[in-house]
Amino acid sequence: GTIDIGAYEYLGPQLQRLYVDINATGANNGTSWNNAITDLNLALIAASGMSNPEIWMAKGTYLPDPFDRQVYFEIPSNCSIYGGFDGNESTLSQRALNGETILSGDIGAVGITNDNSFHIARVDGQSNILFDEIVFEKGSGELALSNSDKEGSAIRIENTGDIRFTNCEF
Repeated sequence: GTIDIGAYEYLGPQLQRLYVDINATGANNGTSWNNAITDLNLALIAASGMSNPEIWMAKGTYLPDPFDRQVYFEIPSNCSIYGGFDGNESTLSQRALNGETILSGDIGAVGITNDNSFHIARVDGQSNILFDEIVFEKGSGELALSNSDKEGSAIRIENTGDIRFTNCEF
């Protein structure tokens, strides 16, 4: 016969959401706007362990690393990243679409490009990725030693399938 202990029922792939806000002051676990993760890299690491992660980002400027030009946002497969939130919305339709969620490579001296991140984001081998209402700005491969670091200053995409950009600026 069949034994059902009732503790777990599989419901198929479930959407898993993380909240990101550089100004959040809560538990920094991404479970709500109050407890939003303040570092996008930490949210992306958490999302890499999820089956269908959705990241909601509050307005602000997010840097891959404030000191290292070679660090970038590594985007996991099946991930949707939505910007444009004030930090109190409960649905996507409540966002103000105004280009104020920025992924920036301007990590060095302001206005100097030769100390900016080589790549702001990178997708290599992943698929099914969506960027919505995100601005990519000020990446620069200037003075890079390798040819691969001289290309794709906003986002470097390799060996990848199905990446979509909606309402994004470069």
